[in-house]
Amino acid sequence: MYDLVENNYKLNNDTIILAISDVHLGASKVLYDEFIFFLRQIIKNPKKLEVLVILGDFFDVIMESVRDFCLGDHIYNVLSLKYKRIFTLFKKLKNLHEINIFFALGNHEISILPDADARFNHRKKKLLKEFKDEGFKFCDIISFQNVCQYFLLNLENKKWKLSLYDNQEQLIKDEVEPVNFKIISEHEVPDDVDPSYNCLLAHGHQFETFIIEYGGGLAWYLGLKSPDKIKEIGNYIYNDIIKGKGSGTSKEITKWYINKQDPFLKTLDDNTLPFIMPLVPIFVKYIAKLQDFKEKLQNNIYIEEFKKDFLPGLVKNELQKKITHLIFGHTHKPKKPELTMGIKVNDKFWDITIANCGAWQQIDKPTIIEINNKGEFSLIELELVKKRKRKLLVATKQ
Repeated sequence: MYDLVENNYKLNNDTIILAISDVHLGASKVLYDEFIFFLRQIIKNPKKLEVLVILGDFFDVIMESVRDFCLGDHIYNVLSLKYKRIFTLFKKLKNLHEINIFFALGNHEISILPDADARFNHRKKKLLKEFKDEGFKFCDIISFQNVCQYFLLNLENKKWKLSLYDNQEQLIKDEVEPVNFKIISEHEVPDDVDPSYNCLLAHGHQFETFIIEYGGGLAWYLGLKSPDKIKEIGNYIYNDIIKGKGSGTSKEITKWYINKQDPFLKTLDDNTLPFIMPLVPIFVKYIAKLQDFKEKLQNNIYIEEFKKDFLPGLVKNELQKKITHLIFGHTHKPKKPELTMGIKVNDKFWDITIANCGAWQQIDKPTIIEINNKGEFSLIELELVKKRKRKLLVATKQ
């Protein structure tokens, strides 16, 4: 499927949609170089690609304010230059190759408390206005027209159609005028594709239990409201723990930070440390336990909540189209496409193919999902390596 002679990632010949999630621009431990290299590889040879779907948490505005993404051409600000490079590549995808780019907003981009579904449209407007007011130069890439909460991919007259919805009510009633895009215009979708195919794409925080949802929402609120220096330290420590650099017990991790054994902490001024360090043991212990809990659950809790609560709720409110496929992100844990059979929804049994497209942060190797002209998923693992002074993006089908 992939040309492993050169090793560089290349799109499959019949890929029409790419789904990615959880890039987390602005947070720590982001694979910026890998993501930039990934976009460049697509631009070199987009083949039949029509759409890039970003399933939430592309930005991380919990720990970094919108202002930080709008710094402009500051040559000494490395992150600012990386942001500009990424969005410049997006512009090439859109303008040079006419590839549509759509964004779902995740829990690291807008507040999920309270009434996340009902207030999504308002919060989307507020976020986009902040970008515009701060002088963001790429408002044509991320705008009101291409940002939503849910996507639905289905067939209409033997052509693929992608619809964008801001809330569950729109999804249930199919109220929004769909965004139609041409796919291999000289060919129709193959005859062996089930005409009832309906793929739901979402970030995935919508499938959380009440406790996890509100716990995460509180962290979002506190992180956003904290002073920049506190956010910076919290961002660093949180992501460092998750990446596993501070191993061992909570006490050992705390000691590691207090002794300033890391280059980042050595740069902090001595006036800041006496204020923040008493909070570190509590913070580290909480995050370490939360991460242990999440590691055990991985995708399972989200899939179970989707089956037991989210999907039955849609059906109860007379969902117009039966969901046959699901792609989500949020957990940072990729999941191979797998047929989940016998989901009981209102005394009827459904079979749904479920996959998770992973992340570009807090992990060693990013993953993406390719969707072909038959609506089939492929989970692809990427790795940026150096070979004979050349950078290569090695692709492995999972």
